[in-house]
Amino acid sequence: MQQAVKEGRLATDEAARERFEDGHQQLPAERRRAVHRAIDAKTAGWVTCRPNAEDHTDLTLDEFRDNMAIRYAYEPPKMPTHCDGCGAVYSLDHALNCGVGGLVIRWHNEVVDVLCDLFAKAWGESAVRKEVVIVEPEEGEKGVRTDMVVRGVWERQKDVSFDLCVTNADAPSYRKQSTASILKNKAKAKKAHHRRMCEDKFIHFTPLCVTVHGVWGREANGFFSRLVEKLRTKAAWAEKSYGQSVL
Repeated sequence: MQQAVKEGRLATDEAARERFEDGHQQLPAERRRAVHRAIDAKTAGWVTCRPNAEDHTDLTLDEFRDNMAIRYAYEPPKMPTHCDGCGAVYSLDHALNCGVGGLVIRWHNEVVDVLCDLFAKAWGESAVRKEVVIVEPEEGEKGVRTDMVVRGVWERQKDVSFDLCVTNADAPSYRKQSTASILKNKAKAKKAHHRRMCEDKFIHFTPLCVTVHGVWGREANGFFSRLVEKLRTKAAWAEKSYGQSVL
């Protein structure tokens, strides 16, 4: 009996895989890329998590619908006809890439705010600082500033600088690159700009690179393991379960 049930489940799973592959091959290239990314990176944590205002997971109906559309490279409904920043014809791709009007910096700042809230719960509010100037700008040279500095992450009494990069992996210039290579290059660029200056100040540096679809880079995932471990020691979080769904 158990063997028959097992064989039935295997047959059902195989049939489901065949239906998925048949449907997947009929999708346009950009949607096939989006589906593969969602499966490979396992970015569905926000879809099934319990709505909670404190954890920033209480999405409105429109927010949930729009996020599902973006996840699979569909145009969200009820979009404006033209960009209120630059006046260009509006589209999902334009909304995720336009540097005029504040949309890009807004989602960057929202992620920073959520991360700072989590950092404060893990290491205490006094250990977290936002928008810190590492090196003051001088004549002919740019200074270095970072999104967040947290004390005690890797070593006691040792500061760690975190600088966030949120990128659209479906931008036209990235469509021939894998999501992993895009995030790797973004982290490399962050390190080239920040690491030496931070080390001169005896500060560790960790880049936090993420796509607008919620795929995090290698360094960020390594740090989140440490963050979750720290949060689990806090009494207020002892009964909660954790994931890596921050966006």
